[in-house]
Amino acid sequence: MTTSSKEASSSSHTLRRALFFFGFVGANFYYLHVSLRVCVFLGCLIPSFLLLYGYTTNSHTLNVPNALYILLNVVFFGTSFLYLPVNFTICIFLGCLITSFFFLLYTTKSLLVTGAGILVMTIVTIPDVLLVVLPVILHVALTGILVFIPIQGATIVGLPCTFKPIKWLYDLLISFTLNARKDGVGTKQPNALNARTVTPTGKKIQRSRKSNGRASSGVGSDEKLNQGVEESVEGCTIGKLFVSSREIATGSNGTIVLEGTYEGRPVAVKRLVKAYHDVASKEHRNLSVSDSHPNIVRLYGKESDRDFMYLALERCTCNLNDFIQKPTFSEDQASEGTLREVKLWTEEGYPSPILFKLMRDVVSGLVHLHELGMVHRDLKPQNVLIIEGRCLCAKLSDMGISKRLMEDKSSLGNHATGNPIAQSLISLAVTGCGSSGWQAPEQLLNQRQTLAVDMFSLGCVLFYCITGGRHPFGDRLERDINIVKSKADLFLVEDIPEAVDLLSCLLDRDAESRPKASEVLTHPMFWNSEMRLSFLRDASDRVEREGRGSAILKALQSIAPLVLDTKPASKRNKKTVLLKWDKKIEPALLNDSRNHRSYNYESVRDLLRLTRNKQNHIFDLPLEVQEILGPVPEGFDGYFRSQFPKLLIEVYKVMHKCCREEEWFSKYFKGSVDCVV
Repeated sequence: MTTSSKEASSSSHTLRRALFFFGFVGANFYYLHVSLRVCVFLGCLIPSFLLLYGYTTNSHTLNVPNALYILLNVVFFGTSFLYLPVNFTICIFLGCLITSFFFLLYTTKSLLVTGAGILVMTIVTIPDVLLVVLPVILHVALTGILVFIPIQGATIVGLPCTFKPIKWLYDLLISFTLNARKDGVGTKQPNALNARTVTPTGKKIQRSRKSNGRASSGVGSDEKLNQGVEESVEGCTIGKLFVSSREIATGSNGTIVLEGTYEGRPVAVKRLVKAYHDVASKEHRNLSVSDSHPNIVRLYGKESDRDFMYLALERCTCNLNDFIQKPTFSEDQASEGTLREVKLWTEEGYPSPILFKLMRDVVSGLVHLHELGMVHRDLKPQNVLIIEGRCLCAKLSDMGISKRLMEDKSSLGNHATGNPIAQSLISLAVTGCGSSGWQAPEQLLNQRQTLAVDMFSLGCVLFYCITGGRHPFGDRLERDINIVKSKADLFLVEDIPEAVDLLSCLLDRDAESRPKASEVLTHPMFWNSEMRLSFLRDASDRVEREGRGSAILKALQSIAPLVLDTKPASKRNKKTVLLKWDKKIEPALLNDSRNHRSYNYESVRDLLRLTRNKQNHIFDLPLEVQEILGPVPEGFDGYFRSQFPKLLIEVYKVMHKCCREEEWFSKYFKGSVDCVV
């Protein structure tokens, strides 16, 4: 074959490969229903890594071809940064991480090849060959390591830290940078946030020898500022804020929560890295607007220095996750006079009034945010803080990614939809809003987001509280996929029909079908015994006036199979018949009820009438019957709840459908009276 024919064949082969490549890539992008920006990003990022791989593995000498490699890599990589719809630090992380692995691959390969050669030559020839090859080993090792370590360091700095060891290293690097940096007049920064006072403008204030090594500021001595913090705790004062070195918690993006005081008041100091300026400013702005509500964590003030923004927040005892998972608390918490022994569940397995109160606090905080047009977007147990005052109180926190809806908009965005699994993965990588396992399906699929995203997260949080730390969508690794597929498992709350009804609505895949926060607040799940009995009494009085064949009576009787249960008509007959409710009533109570009126034991209306009559005449009943029913309202409600667990919620659905606009029932459907458990 001639040279020209070989070249033609090679060119044809290359052309075919290129056509196949672009054909498959084009088809891939066609079926990947995402924005063009992501496609351009992927299209530029992958070639840049291929070019970088060719440079690092084939040759490391600087010549014209390699210079072209580097130039093309910079062009492609720069283009991918322009089109990547995420935070720039993630670009640094991805670029540096993959680059460092390429250099590590090159170094490891070189060391293995060289080491194998040395071993063979040593065995076959003479030991002195080690002296000849040793400089080569050192050269390769040092070159790879010196390239690998700086790039890996840049990777850690650019990483939105979530992994604890990496966060520790990240904070260590930040502290090292603070210690090494010179200020404007050539004096070193303090070590470990210690022994210096800084004003909000960054100017120094001289230390006083009469203040135990701590500085005096323009607003008074540090003894006054540091009330509530142990004298032995090291720290620094920034404006009106004293920041101790004692860490309370850590978060993403280098965020740390420290103990401190603000104008003499003990506070939790949230230290935000200024590099993430948008998140820090947004959290301060959102808290400033919303913290007047008792169920939103209070913001007392803000200070800043060259590297960080400090938010002085209300000092809390723990978060909801710790409160549910760990009933015992550390000595540090005990020293602050924190949580006493709290009973979260009753002997029957129902949430206790205290737990119901905390769950209602979460809903109240959400109602306030939604009234302001704010979407929290990251509601989870870790972002609900518990405070112990006269009584336990829950407060919403972490407003860093909250967003306020514009007056002329009802949603945050409207994006194209596509393959659910692909969209969920892209949303996790691109949007960065919310926490895995607690996001609504429209967040995972990057679809139109409204206030309803918080309602979905609320459903997960309420289920978590009721079940003692379980999740409606399974284990941690499978939650997002189950959320996208709408595979919720409410088996653990089946014994609480009111919870099943509310959670089913909150976890609905259709955002428009989820209730509003204000509607959740008046749901029967949060009613106390007195409210439950009052509703059943009023419902009985309302339907008692209805004549036969009325729409309300028909709707009420249609729920009889759910309220009374059914049984097979016979062993051979597959049809079912109603279980008469007299079979579930104690004989003494049943005999007493027959003395005053006759009842239809298949009628839900008559069952309501029985509860109403016995409640109104409880003190006229024989002592034996009073002991069966128990005291009003808790015992009485507990008896009928145990015998007919679905009676309340099913009657509530009927009355909500037929009578919600009637003034008689406004207090049950519009929250005009207190219904706290």
